Amino acid sequence: MNLNFGSKFHVLVNLLSSMPNLEYLKLIATLPMAANGFQWQTLISEHLPMLQNFCFLIQYKACSNRSIEDQVTALVNSFNNNFWLQEHHWCVRCDWQEVQADNIYLYTLPYMSNHFYEGAPNIHLQSQITCVLHHSYNRVRSLNYAHFPNEQQTTSLPICFYNLHSLVLTLPTNDQFEIAIPSLHKLQYLELYIEKDETNDHLLTLLNTAPHLHRLVVWKWPSSTSLGLIEYITNSSIRELDLCGFSSTDSPQYFDRNRCQILSRLTLAQQCETLIIRVETRENILELLSSMKTLRLLVVKCADDPFNGPSECLSTPDK
Repeated sequence: MNLNFGSKFHVLVNLLSSMPNLEYLKLIATLPMAANGFQWQTLISEHLPMLQNFCFLIQYKACSNRSIEDQVTALVNSFNNNFWLQEHHWCVRCDWQEVQADNIYLYTLPYMSNHFYEGAPNIHLQSQITCVLHHSYNRVRSLNYAHFPNEQQTTSLPICFYNLHSLVLTLPTNDQFEIAIPSLHKLQYLELYIEKDETNDHLLTLLNTAPHLHRLVVWKWPSSTSLGLIEYITNSSIRELDLCGFSSTDSPQYFDRNRCQILSRLTLAQQCETLIIRVETRENILELLSSMKTLRLLVVKCADDPFNGPSECLSTPDK
């Protein structure tokens, strides 16, 4: 059974107690801190004797009158016993972040979902774990990875994603990136938020050698006069290019004649089949069409269009 739950733990107990033949449970829930491993052990032992496969992702709200480290330690210890580890071989990991100190995320390993949970856009997590399992995140296909240098650095047990198909990435990255994402060999969709133009040889090598990368979306980059890091991306498998992004001041990026010329000379443009872009004038459209020989679809918004409304993002094809 797949279950999304967001009420009191006793309501969940009453629900599951009526299913004594349940063999499989995949749970995503928000629960109080009292719903710990001992409570789950009692529920399973007394009411779910047939349960063989149990995986979960549970979000807790930390109590304000105790340190979050003490609460996490007590929570993880309640899953660190014979019932969980020897009888059922159910391993759990608990993560929390300094910037969201009231949120605690507890989940079974291997990680059960295709998308790494939204509560962790930054892989720098404080963590505790009941046992170490290799390749625990091989099911994850989609990830939002952001690193903001002003945040306090924290330590964590390593998390590695080997099978990403979709990646939302904020640049610049940090040293943890090479550990968290050692390969992009299955990546198909990449979305970039470039806070600062810095060339990273390791990252560029990963991006330019990702053999299945088909779509590149750049939602933000600092310069309003150049393309910056985009000029160094030469991956030959990219066919869809979305440059309907914003500057560091959150102003829409409109391409003038100079930037259209720079773009048209790039390897990306010469192989591009779908382009989504904002331009200054309708003449810029003709320039792009004449120079991008492989283009099959052009989605464009002109700054000089008299019917322009608010500067919302253009509609784009599905991923």
